[in-house]
Amino acid sequence: RWVPIRCARPGACRTIAAGRCGFERTLQGHSPGQAAADHTYCHRDMSPVFLLLVHADPQQAKRLLRRLVSVGRCIVHVDAKAELSAFRIDDPRVSYVKDRVDVRWGAISQVDATLKLMRTALAECEVSQVSHFMLLSGNCYPLRPLEEFRTFSQLHVDTNFIKMIPLASTRKLHE
Repeated sequence: RWVPIRCARPGACRTIAAGRCGFERTLQGHSPGQAAADHTYCHRDMSPVFLLLVHADPQQAKRLLRRLVSVGRCIVHVDAKAELSAFRIDDPRVSYVKDRVDVRWGAISQVDATLKLMRTALAECEVSQVSHFMLLSGNCYPLRPLEEFRTFSQLHVDTNFIKMIPLASTRKLHE
């Protein structure tokens, strides 16, 4: 993980690289732009891992998988009600959750399936090489070039992009 630390000298910066990437060195007196360039170089071998929850339209899911594996691994949870073989593609960069959940819309089973998907990803991926985990449904499809996403994720290794919507009941607790 890269942690920017400001020097006592105005306009200078020092960036310490350590942690997730295993790359350790100190850059002293470099401009922020140079530190960012070195940061990108350090994380150039990192890639996203796509976590897919699928239940219908196996042709769409396979098309999506073939597209995603060009920039990262894919871990797939196929709803237990669906035939697993219909969603399978023969690619070593794609793994399937073995202990599948019978998912019901809006039920806790969606959370159970997501947690099993995440556990499978953590067990099968070398986390030090993962820039981000990205949760998708089988209905998602990238509109922009995936290499652009890979570069973006490498530049933002230390940033989590999470959408949060406060529930009405929790707002009352904070008033």
